[in-house]
Amino acid sequence: MVRTRTYKYGQKFWAASHLVCGGAKFLPFLLLAFLLCEPAIAKQPTHQGATPCCEQQACDGHTSTISNKKVVMKKIIAKRIDATKMPTALADIPAMLDAEGVGYNAIDSNNWPDAFPYTPRVEVRVAHTGNNIILHYRVEEKTVRAVAEDNGKVWEDACCEFFSIPAADGVYYNIECNCAGQMLIGSGAGRKDRERATKEVLDTVKRWSSLGREPFAEKAALAQWQLVMVIPASAFFKHHITSFAGTTIRANFYKCGDMLQQKHYLSWNPIGLPRPNFHCPEYFGEVVFE
Repeated sequence: MVRTRTYKYGQKFWAASHLVCGGAKFLPFLLLAFLLCEPAIAKQPTHQGATPCCEQQACDGHTSTISNKKVVMKKIIAKRIDATKMPTALADIPAMLDAEGVGYNAIDSNNWPDAFPYTPRVEVRVAHTGNNIILHYRVEEKTVRAVAEDNGKVWEDACCEFFSIPAADGVYYNIECNCAGQMLIGSGAGRKDRERATKEVLDTVKRWSSLGREPFAEKAALAQWQLVMVIPASAFFKHHITSFAGTTIRANFYKCGDMLQQKHYLSWNPIGLPRPNFHCPEYFGEVVFE
């Protein structure tokens, strides 16, 4: 709630002229004038869904102060893996990461618990080979769903996501993949007018899911499921990245399921917005590549 003083131009002139010309004998009239001009209470303009303007600016990728919000920035150190150690079978990557001592990071920030209380257990670990980012998700949830195909509405399924800003121009990528390895990649400076990666770009991302690659309707999750993605630098199709080694990027990791029986919206780095929104670079953490 912001307080603003509202005066008519005539009231301002009346008060100023009498203050200069009248001296103390006009003091009662001045007091009366200022009482009549009692501060008015004005609410911040809001967008649909009651999202304050300052927060909307932050979500659009602009530099903006989020009033009364403490922005937390977590950090992940992504270990460099010798490319010769990468196994031929993607299903063997979790074991390779175990051998390399790569730890997990919890995606456990339930930023909207009143509306979406369900909080599945989700973890991700991050490594790289220089020109490839390796992501390994581990998920425990009540149900799973994989209906979408590549470049479809994968966020409606049991979905793991990786948003990142790989360069200094503010353009960020949303890499979203459901539990059957179907994915999309978008790019842009804000939530609107994002450019989707072509099928040729998507095909360069290697994917493995412990639930297989075939689509299926929602069903009970009988056990923990895992997802591996090996993302080449070329998948960041609006930039010319040759290596991630020695760089630091802003990023966040998410888990969602918009059409699951128990919807949920979790993040690795906390988000201080009033409703679910992952397109908020203001709330990205850091990934430091060795």
